Amino acid sequence: MQVSLALPEGYRLEGSAQALLLDAQGKEVLREQVPTNTSELRGQLDVSGLPSGLYYLHLRDAAKWLAGGKVVVTGP
Repeated sequence: MQVSLALPEGYRLEGSAQALLLDAQGKEVLREQVPTNTSELRGQLDVSGLPSGLYYLHLRDAAKWLAGGKVVVTGP
């Protein structure tokens, strides 16, 4: 799964950026660092080992949540 987030002009990340994926019950099933440059977060998450279903994606740095949304993982 590809993740991408444009950062507001002048925004400085505090620490590293992470992607968190939670299942429908709110349990964390995946946590990975997301590469950043000065203007965006962009990376890939390997969800191939997860069962099909609805998940919640959160992008954050060390200080705050940056973005979030729903993700549907489907089988092969």
